[in-house]
Amino acid sequence: MKAVCWYGIRDVRVLDVPEPRILNPRDAIVEVTSTTICGSDLHIYDGYVPTMRQGDILGHEFMGRAVEVGSGVSNLRVGDRVVVPFTISCGECFYCQRGMWSLCDNSNPNAWMAEKVFGYTPAGLYGYSHLMGGYAGGQAEYVRVPFADIGPLRIPDGLSDEQVLLISDVLATGYMAAEACDIQPGDTVAVWGCGPVGQMAIRSATHLGAARVIAIDAVPERLEMARQHGGAETINYAERRNVVEALKEMTAGRGPDACIDAVGMEALGRTVDALYDRIKQAVRLETGRPHALREAIQACRKGGTISIAGVYVGLIDKVPMGAAFNKGLTLKMGQTHVQKYMRPLLDLVRGGEIDPSYLFTHTMGLDEAPQAYAMFAAREAGMMKVMLKPEMGAVGDGRRARRERAMEQPVEMPISLPETGRGSPAQRESGARVMARPTQWGAEGTEAPPVPSQAEGTRATIEEDLCEKGLSTPEECAELPAEETPEQLVTGRHLPSQAEGERETVEETLRAREERDAAETERLAAERRLPSQAEGTRETVEEDLCEKGLAPPEECEELPAEGDDRTTLAPHPPSQAEGERETVEEDLRRLDEGAGMEPPPPVVGEADATPPEGEAEFPSVEESVRERVRRVQEEAEEPRDTLDEGLDEEETR
Repeated sequence: MKAVCWYGIRDVRVLDVPEPRILNPRDAIVEVTSTTICGSDLHIYDGYVPTMRQGDILGHEFMGRAVEVGSGVSNLRVGDRVVVPFTISCGECFYCQRGMWSLCDNSNPNAWMAEKVFGYTPAGLYGYSHLMGGYAGGQAEYVRVPFADIGPLRIPDGLSDEQVLLISDVLATGYMAAEACDIQPGDTVAVWGCGPVGQMAIRSATHLGAARVIAIDAVPERLEMARQHGGAETINYAERRNVVEALKEMTAGRGPDACIDAVGMEALGRTVDALYDRIKQAVRLETGRPHALREAIQACRKGGTISIAGVYVGLIDKVPMGAAFNKGLTLKMGQTHVQKYMRPLLDLVRGGEIDPSYLFTHTMGLDEAPQAYAMFAAREAGMMKVMLKPEMGAVGDGRRARRERAMEQPVEMPISLPETGRGSPAQRESGARVMARPTQWGAEGTEAPPVPSQAEGTRATIEEDLCEKGLSTPEECAELPAEETPEQLVTGRHLPSQAEGERETVEETLRAREERDAAETERLAAERRLPSQAEGTRETVEEDLCEKGLAPPEECEELPAEGDDRTTLAPHPPSQAEGERETVEEDLRRLDEGAGMEPPPPVVGEADATPPEGEAEFPSVEESVRERVRRVQEEAEEPRDTLDEGLDEEETR
């Protein structure tokens, strides 16, 4: 099939790559009818997103028809027209169950990589670097869709691709950004950036009840679109460089109630800090240019909200956190929980309340993607959003036609396929016949699907990839079979499992930790020998409590009596930790008074007292004090270091 592949900074190519295959029961294969270039794709195009590899397939906004469905997908049928959310979510983890779909625990096979950068892994994304899972993107003729029973939304007849495609990202992102502002009647919302996401944020803010929306950009066509379709007031920062002062003037000195950063990590500006950002980003001393975010924080009224819809992936500099803190601002941000908004937005589109189709200013064939990227990056006049149509180009039509003819043949009928069609290289070399079965692999009489996984390049599994890079232990690599067959990949332990969640979930980790802690507590309780520095020479806490009369008689009866095999310990001297001394100050005062004092007379009968047999005799409190006084006096007579020079005798003592 044909696909748009990344090969370096500002270098994308349309190449012939392997078609995707069903890898897991919850997968589906979607034939793309429409896809588009997102503004966040330009961050990859310009080289600011790490962990990209040559040949990675780009794109995360796409829709099409389901042509193959895994055995675990019951809500889709072959032929269904679907829009696919750009976030990949399992639907079962802690976050998916709470509607935070872009934070899914189980969909990023490279979770270990994201955890080192972000602390925790977000959900996997289509076509957005190996940090986000390494999934093949939607700027292609076909896409493998993991968790197809959760993500894709079926589209009814009567709606065009232009009307519904942007539900997959741009419309949902703009709507979530406006919703995060908690808009109240009479509120003023300022939006930085009038690209596609900014336009949808403006339209959504108006829909949610904002009294005024102020759009900020420097491209006249975009500002005009914001006025015409969103009813926004506008600020051209190329003409009014001090955007913060302009917003104060427009809001009677108070500032907007909420501010939306719809620009992200490649913000432009005409001020000194914007130039500073361009220099630092050019030499990779920061990964983002937060000029728009700085202005939003400065301009927002006290107690207002900052909603960040623009993408940030790394480190930014000179963010005025002091202003945000002292004004009591609320910051909300994150990848869009697309699945949460898809059905409500579809209803709005069907009802005519929101129609995003006006954003598409250009329509081009998939083979024209390199030119489309260059035009979009250059912000050419009139370029807002380009729709890429795989069927518009001459490339790939013959292969699709052969595929459709094969699909029309009766199930289980052996068919002959060309070299570029279905079947693994091993199957083609052996002459094995491939069955035309579009849905369930592994049924009797069908061949297993071939190996290629665009999420992992040409690697058969994640484990092999890690072993080749020296990132796995020798023991783990030794367990891998020398050469795996497609059947082993489908049925064995090495499923390349974005969709299967081979990584443990957070819930499983917490549950295992609780079980370990409970087992350790039970072990210590069984031994009944909990050490305590505060108990001096006492053997256990239980004995000490019994001697002080602080434990119930039943517990004291359970303790071993004297004469048991366990060694019986003698009484011990008092300890400050047990509270028999009043305070440290009184103890020191007694030391001072004890110097030169005669020992007190013995208590009547004390001399005749004989300690029980086998029990050691310990000094009294007074003897312990006298011994400590003697040691202090001896130490005072020894040579002191230079820290004591200049001190009189009393201070030294």
